[in-house]
Amino acid sequence: MHWLVLMAVAIFVRAFYSIAAKYAVTNVRVHYTNFSVLFLGLAGLIALGFSFFYEGIDLSILREETMLISLTIFTMVIGNVVYFKGQDMVDAGTTQIALSTKLVWAALLAMPILGTTYDGLQVLGMFILAGAILLTSKGISKGVASWGALLIAVSAISFAFNSIYLAQLAEATDVHTYLAVSYLGTAIFTIPLGLKNLKKDVSFVSKNKATTVKSMLFASLTSLVYFVAIYNTFNQAGDDRGLVSVLTNVQVVTTVLLAAIVLKERDQIGRKIFASMLVLLAAYLISGI
Repeated sequence: MHWLVLMAVAIFVRAFYSIAAKYAVTNVRVHYTNFSVLFLGLAGLIALGFSFFYEGIDLSILREETMLISLTIFTMVIGNVVYFKGQDMVDAGTTQIALSTKLVWAALLAMPILGTTYDGLQVLGMFILAGAILLTSKGISKGVASWGALLIAVSAISFAFNSIYLAQLAEATDVHTYLAVSYLGTAIFTIPLGLKNLKKDVSFVSKNKATTVKSMLFASLTSLVYFVAIYNTFNQAGDDRGLVSVLTNVQVVTTVLLAAIVLKERDQIGRKIFASMLVLLAAYLISGI
């Protein structure tokens, strides 16, 4: 199967994850650090459970790729905490357009780390993306929304580094180890950040068990399916792994449309759709297809 087919599956699932994350953030009213622990911990436990039906976890990777795993976890900790904080302030469509700044960061980072090079059309695509983001930011009038969009854009920097490190980790280990180590490792190192709000958040979860489980399970499962798809895409892409890191941002288009249908996020919908189409064009040019 060509990696572009797997990429299309990953993009489609990632859009559903964006909806699931917004749904979970809206319904599970805990501090964003503890939200990240709940989400990542549940996803990691599910991944760990599935691993026992296959070959288990390859713990030797912890010793052989200590630095790479540390960088992967660190960037995911920072990215998730900042992302969920911003996600609570803006809608799912705006979130994904702001997050698409990751496209440029991933493209730039792929040059020194993965050895990716770009031609004139690909550079043009990066400028088009910048225009799409600028267009979207002009459609945000509330101060809290602007701050939320800024946080999402900041999280994109961490996620850009993370996608590059994940591309290398995907090459070094199997999918079960890849998932369990990245999710559980990130959850464990996020725990200290939420200790201050732990008592209050435990109280909320105990009083809202059904809502919490349903919301977090939806977000965790869609995230896991996405990472399985993107892992296999990285493996199939070979020398084009840098392009995979860039193309994940195409899901902005499907997310905006799904958010309008499922979450009824229709504010500034014309602007969002136009900006999303610009992101799609930018991703096409940057991909070099």
